[in-house]
Amino acid sequence: MKVSCPPPLFLSLVPPQVSLLQTDPSSPVVCHATGFYPDKVMISWQKDGQDLHEDVDVGETLPNHDGTFQKCAELKVTPDVWKKNQFTCVVEHKSGDPIHIILTEEKIRTNSPGTEASRQNHQSSCFNVLWIEMCRTSLQQSVVESISLYGIVAGLVVAALVLIAVVVGVGMVVKRRSGERDAANNISVT
Repeated sequence: MKVSCPPPLFLSLVPPQVSLLQTDPSSPVVCHATGFYPDKVMISWQKDGQDLHEDVDVGETLPNHDGTFQKCAELKVTPDVWKKNQFTCVVEHKSGDPIHIILTEEKIRTNSPGTEASRQNHQSSCFNVLWIEMCRTSLQQSVVESISLYGIVAGLVVAALVLIAVVVGVGMVVKRRSGERDAANNISVT
Protein backbone atom coordinates (compact mmCIF):
# COMPACT_ATOMS: atom_id res chain seq x y z
CA MET A 1 0.00 0.00 0.00
CA LYS A 2 1.43 3.32 -1.09
CA VAL A 3 0.96 6.23 1.31
CA SER A 4 1.27 9.74 -0.06
CA CYS A 5 2.15 12.61 2.23
CA PRO A 6 1.19 16.20 1.56
CA PRO A 7 4.03 18.20 0.04
CA PRO A 8 5.74 20.95 2.09
CA LEU A 9 3.45 23.42 0.30
CA PHE A 10 0.87 22.67 3.00
CA LEU A 11 2.78 24.51 5.65
CA SER A 12 0.80 27.50 4.35
CA LEU A 13 -2.84 28.19 3.56
CA VAL A 14 -4.27 27.12 0.20
CA PRO A 15 -7.49 28.83 -0.94
CA PRO A 16 -10.39 26.85 -2.42
CA GLN A 17 -11.35 26.73 -6.08
CA VAL A 18 -15.12 27.09 -6.33
CA SER A 19 -17.44 25.85 -9.09
CA LEU A 20 -21.18 25.62 -9.60
CA LEU A 21 -22.15 22.22 -10.99
CA GLN A 22 -25.38 20.70 -12.29
CA THR A 23 -26.01 17.40 -14.06
CA ASP A 24 -29.08 18.67 -15.94
CA PRO A 25 -31.45 21.69 -15.75
CA SER A 26 -33.90 19.93 -13.41
CA SER A 27 -31.28 18.71 -10.93
CA PRO A 28 -30.01 20.63 -7.87
CA VAL A 29 -27.14 23.11 -8.27
CA VAL A 30 -24.02 22.13 -6.34
CA CYS A 31 -21.48 24.62 -5.02
CA HIS A 32 -18.22 22.67 -5.00
CA ALA A 33 -15.11 23.95 -3.22
CA THR A 34 -11.93 21.96 -3.74
CA GLY A 35 -8.17 22.15 -3.40
CA PHE A 36 -8.14 24.00 -0.06
CA TYR A 37 -5.96 23.52 2.99
CA PRO A 38 -6.48 23.27 5.95
CA ASP A 39 -9.77 21.38 6.02
CA LYS A 40 -11.95 23.92 7.83
CA VAL A 41 -14.33 25.62 5.38
CA MET A 42 -17.87 27.02 5.51
CA ILE A 43 -20.10 26.79 2.44
CA SER A 44 -23.52 28.41 2.45
CA TRP A 45 -26.16 29.64 0.04
CA GLN A 46 -27.83 33.04 0.18
CA LYS A 47 -31.09 34.14 -1.41
CA ASP A 48 -31.23 37.86 -2.16
CA GLY A 49 -28.43 38.49 0.36
CA GLN A 50 -30.02 36.50 3.22
CA ASP A 51 -28.67 33.18 4.50
CA LEU A 52 -30.71 30.28 3.15
CA HIS A 53 -31.14 27.13 5.24
CA GLU A 54 -34.11 25.37 3.66
CA ASP A 55 -33.54 23.60 0.35
CA VAL A 56 -29.80 23.40 1.14
CA ASP A 57 -27.79 20.29 2.00
CA VAL A 58 -24.15 20.73 3.03
CA GLY A 59 -21.90 17.71 2.68
CA GLU A 60 -18.99 16.74 4.83
CA THR A 61 -15.41 17.75 4.10
CA LEU A 62 -13.62 15.05 2.12
CA PRO A 63 -9.90 14.57 1.44
CA ASN A 64 -8.42 14.83 -2.05
CA HIS A 65 -5.58 12.54 -3.15
CA ASP A 66 -3.06 15.41 -2.97
CA GLY A 67 -3.61 16.30 0.69
CA THR A 68 -6.08 19.12 0.03
CA PHE A 69 -9.80 18.94 0.79
CA GLN A 70 -13.19 19.38 -0.89
CA LYS A 71 -16.74 20.11 0.22
CA CYS A 72 -20.13 20.60 -1.48
CA ALA A 73 -23.39 22.38 -0.72
CA GLU A 74 -26.44 21.45 -2.77
CA LEU A 75 -29.20 23.98 -3.56
CA LYS A 76 -32.55 22.35 -4.33
CA VAL A 77 -34.53 24.99 -6.22
CA THR A 78 -35.95 25.00 -9.72
CA PRO A 79 -34.43 27.17 -12.46
CA ASP A 80 -37.62 29.27 -12.46
CA VAL A 81 -37.00 30.15 -8.80
CA TRP A 82 -33.30 30.89 -9.10
CA LYS A 83 -33.77 32.99 -12.23
CA LYS A 84 -36.28 35.24 -10.40
CA ASN A 85 -34.05 35.68 -7.31
CA GLN A 86 -30.37 36.18 -6.67
CA PHE A 87 -28.80 33.05 -5.22
CA THR A 88 -25.17 33.26 -4.11
CA CYS A 89 -22.80 30.53 -2.98
CA VAL A 90 -20.52 31.80 -0.21
CA VAL A 91 -17.31 29.94 0.62
CA GLU A 92 -15.37 31.01 3.70
CA HIS A 93 -11.83 29.74 4.34
CA LYS A 94 -9.08 31.17 6.51
CA SER A 95 -6.84 31.57 3.44
CA GLY A 96 -8.58 34.81 2.48
CA ASP A 97 -11.76 36.80 2.04
CA PRO A 98 -15.04 34.94 1.44
CA ILE A 99 -15.68 33.87 -2.14
CA HIS A 100 -19.12 34.87 -3.49
CA ILE A 101 -20.40 33.26 -6.69
CA ILE A 102 -23.75 34.49 -7.96
CA LEU A 103 -25.78 31.70 -9.53
CA THR A 104 -26.29 32.39 -13.22
CA GLU A 105 -26.77 30.01 -16.11
CA GLU A 106 -23.38 31.02 -17.53
CA LYS A 107 -21.51 30.10 -14.33
CA ILE A 108 -22.91 26.57 -14.05
CA ARG A 109 -20.85 23.69 -15.35
CA THR A 110 -23.34 21.24 -16.80
CA ASN A 111 -23.84 18.36 -19.19
CA SER A 112 -26.78 20.06 -20.94
CA PRO A 113 -26.13 20.45 -24.67
CA GLY A 114 -26.35 23.83 -26.30
CA THR A 115 -25.15 26.01 -23.43
CA GLU A 116 -21.95 28.00 -23.66
CA ALA A 117 -20.84 26.57 -20.35
CA SER A 118 -21.31 23.01 -21.61
CA ARG A 119 -19.26 23.73 -24.75
CA GLN A 120 -16.47 25.27 -22.67
CA ASN A 121 -16.51 22.48 -20.14
CA HIS A 122 -17.32 19.48 -22.33
CA GLN A 123 -14.27 17.50 -21.29
CA SER A 124 -14.59 18.30 -17.60
CA SER A 125 -18.38 17.76 -17.40
CA CYS A 126 -18.07 14.00 -16.89
CA PHE A 127 -15.56 14.74 -14.18
CA ASN A 128 -18.01 17.26 -12.67
CA VAL A 129 -20.83 14.69 -12.68
CA LEU A 130 -18.52 12.40 -10.72
CA TRP A 131 -17.94 15.18 -8.17
CA ILE A 132 -21.68 15.86 -7.92
CA GLU A 133 -22.35 12.18 -7.26
CA MET A 134 -19.54 12.11 -4.66
CA CYS A 135 -21.09 15.15 -2.95
CA ARG A 136 -24.54 13.55 -2.96
CA THR A 137 -23.05 10.36 -1.51
CA SER A 138 -21.32 12.47 1.12
CA LEU A 139 -24.62 14.19 1.99
CA GLN A 140 -26.44 10.86 2.22
CA GLN A 141 -23.65 9.40 4.34
CA SER A 142 -23.84 12.39 6.71
CA VAL A 143 -27.57 11.80 7.18
CA VAL A 144 -27.05 8.06 7.79
CA GLU A 145 -24.26 8.77 10.28
CA SER A 146 -26.49 11.28 12.12
CA ILE A 147 -29.31 8.76 12.31
CA SER A 148 -26.87 6.07 13.50
CA LEU A 149 -25.52 8.39 16.17
CA TYR A 150 -29.05 9.12 17.43
CA GLY A 151 -29.74 5.36 17.54
CA ILE A 152 -26.61 4.76 19.60
CA VAL A 153 -27.48 7.57 22.02
CA ALA A 154 -31.06 6.28 22.37
CA GLY A 155 -29.74 2.76 23.03
CA LEU A 156 -27.39 4.06 25.71
CA VAL A 157 -30.20 6.00 27.40
CA VAL A 158 -32.42 2.90 27.45
CA ALA A 159 -29.55 0.79 28.81
CA ALA A 160 -28.89 3.36 31.54
CA LEU A 161 -32.58 3.39 32.54
CA VAL A 162 -32.67 -0.42 32.68
CA LEU A 163 -29.50 -0.44 34.81
CA ILE A 164 -31.00 2.13 37.20
CA ALA A 165 -34.19 0.06 37.47
CA VAL A 166 -32.19 -3.08 38.24
CA VAL A 167 -30.08 -1.31 40.90
CA VAL A 168 -33.20 0.17 42.54
CA GLY A 169 -34.95 -3.22 42.42
CA VAL A 170 -31.98 -5.03 43.94
CA GLY A 171 -31.73 -2.32 46.60
CA MET A 172 -35.38 -2.76 47.52
CA VAL A 173 -35.06 -6.57 47.73
CA VAL A 174 -31.93 -6.30 49.90
CA LYS A 175 -33.62 -3.75 52.15
CA ARG A 176 -36.77 -5.90 52.49
CA ARG A 177 -34.74 -9.02 53.30
CA SER A 178 -32.61 -7.16 55.84
CA GLY A 179 -35.83 -5.78 57.37
CA GLU A 180 -37.26 -9.32 57.56
CA ARG A 181 -34.04 -10.56 59.23
CA ASP A 182 -34.16 -7.71 61.74
CA ALA A 183 -37.81 -8.50 62.50
CA ALA A 184 -37.00 -12.22 62.86
CA ASN A 185 -34.08 -11.42 65.16
CA ASN A 186 -36.26 -9.14 67.31
CA ILE A 187 -38.94 -11.85 67.58
CA SER A 188 -36.43 -14.56 68.55
CA VAL A 189 -34.73 -12.30 71.12
CA THR A 190 -37.96 -11.58 72.99
